[in-house]
Amino acid sequence: MRVAAGFWSARFHGERLPPALAATDDAPVPAPRIAIEWISGAARLDIAGRDAHVGLRNSRPEEAALAARRLARVEFAVYRARDSERRREPAAWIVAGEGSTPSARWMERDGDIVARVSNPALLLPLLHTDVGMTVLPTFAGDAEGGLERLGDPIDELAHEQWLVAHADDRRLPAARRTIDALVRIAAGAGTLSAAVMR
Repeated sequence: MRVAAGFWSARFHGERLPPALAATDDAPVPAPRIAIEWISGAARLDIAGRDAHVGLRNSRPEEAALAARRLARVEFAVYRARDSERRREPAAWIVAGEGSTPSARWMERDGDIVARVSNPALLLPLLHTDVGMTVLPTFAGDAEGGLERLGDPIDELAHEQWLVAHADDRRLPAARRTIDALVRIAAGAGTLSAAVMR
């Protein structure tokens, strides 16, 4: 199964998906193992064209061929190294990409860029060594040891997270198991909405 998601969502769900899939394998006849190929990046893949089987997106899809389920509200906040004395004024930002995400654009218009990385994973060592601050999804930043949140979530960056699949493919056994596992992960994190993928 090819699952497309942004870096932080792929990291969060990727750590939790194998045990969530395995939890369904205690039936008298275990289901076949599902190999997950994570496709991570800021570019939106064409799930209607089957570039991926399942996607985690930051907006509800408009393509008629797709089915969607709202999973969570994702909030973003400023993070710095724990016990850092850095403040929002003057801001010293570490940015992933160049205007490729709403959080990158927000930082680019609000302070000085002290470092730019091509891969979001490279933000963490720079944060831990107090090179600067960055904006992260709160589910990622709050869980990262050695970091602390600076201030409240940034309202303009918050969005809903949607689980998306091709309408015809979502009933295939491997797709259904993957979708159900991702929903259980969201429920376990306390973020599941009442919306249902139909």
